[in-house]
Amino acid sequence: MPAVVREGRFNTFQSGEVLALSCTDLTSRGLDTVKYAARKVEEFPNVNANITRIIAAHALKENERLINKANNVD
Repeated sequence: MPAVVREGRFNTFQSGEVLALSCTDLTSRGLDTVKYAARKVEEFPNVNANITRIIAAHALKENERLINKANNVD
């Protein structure tokens, strides 16, 4: 995948337009984001190349909203 396409997809992830990003271990190294708090790493032993899948699932902003709601903070 061309770098410009990867960058565009990462930007849509960073902007919150999409809430999940899936990539190989090689691609995931060096991704700099503080917006998402959850990460899921899976190994797929039946695949020739060792693929690690990173899924960022919950935005910090959403976590803060849920905490504030639980604490009755506006």
